[in-house]
Amino acid sequence: MVYAVIDTNIIVSSFITRNPSSPTRRVINSMLSGKIKPLYNDEILDEYFEFLLRSKTLEVFQRNTRKHTLSDKTFILFLIA
Repeated sequence: MVYAVIDTNIIVSSFITRNPSSPTRRVINSMLSGKIKPLYNDEILDEYFEFLLRSKTLEVFQRNTRKHTLSDKTFILFLIA
């Protein structure tokens, strides 16, 4: 298992790319499969939420993740759990 701090740009980029084998999607898939254990603290979580809750970011995120059913905060908490 690899431990890593996952930058906000990795999370966002993984959802706006149309390439299923992009490096950012591979990072997220590795997190979901348990190969990468994300490290975070309150400041990192605040950055995730602050960035994702910006109206422009939400527009792009929602437009590119229509099949996604979890709320933004719920999804981020799911990723880091």
